[in-house]
Parts: sequence; C-alpha cells; structure tokens
Amino acid sequence: MSWTREDNHALLFLSSFHSQRLLLFLLIFRYVRIKRQNQTYFVMCTPGDTIGYLKEQVALATKEEYKAGQMRMILPKDNTVLEDEDKLEKHEDEITNETELHVVFQISEGEWESVYIEDTQAAIGGDAP
Repeated sequence: MSWTREDNHALLFLSSFHSQRLLLFLLIFRYVRIKRQNQTYFVMCTPGDTIGYLKEQVALATKEEYKAGQMRMILPKDNTVLEDEDKLEKHEDEITNETELHVVFQISEGEWESVYIEDTQAAIGGDAP
C-alpha cells in the first residue's frame, strides 16, 4: 500500500480537527489552584461548575479527611467567602485559568482555620540572589 495525496489531505484534516478540539478544550476547561498552608490542589473545571464542585474535588484529594461541607473557598484578592451554589462564571473576572483560590477547613462547630499560605518560593530559595 502506498501513501497518496488523498491520504495527506485526510491527515491534514484530522490534524486540523484535533487542533480545533484542543483549542475548544483550552477555551472551555481551566485549571484552578486551590491553596491551603503549604498544599496546592489543582482542579480542572469549566465555567459552569460550582464552588461546591471545587470543594468536592479537594475533599477527594484529601481522601475525604475533610468533607466539602467542612471547607470554605476564599478569593484571596478581598477574602470573599464563595458560596457553594455559585457557578464559576458568576466570578468570571476573578476566576480564570490558573486562578489561585484559598481553602480553609473547619476546626470545630463555628470555628475555621485562619488563611495561611506558605510562600513556597521563599521556602525553596526562589527569591535568593
């Protein structure tokens, strides 16, 4: 069997098709970094996902040591506590690809951790001359 010009056209079409799908994927999906102390959770999500979904993903990452209901998701810019039912698209100006959010866990009834995010660059000598 020999390679023909039609095969080249089919290959270019497939390559273009996959490039279009990749572009669509990159436009729809985003990664959100969720930080707590010295931990970072990376969650892939869409604008239609909710804050509750992000919290569920963190719960899965912690092997459900903390349930989603025992977490607060916070916008670091102004320390706004985000509501579970809020869709990410509601906060489209603040939550984009590679946005950093903070999460705190409930310590006891009505008591929550303070927001403390360790500066990992300084911890590994990233700011050293």
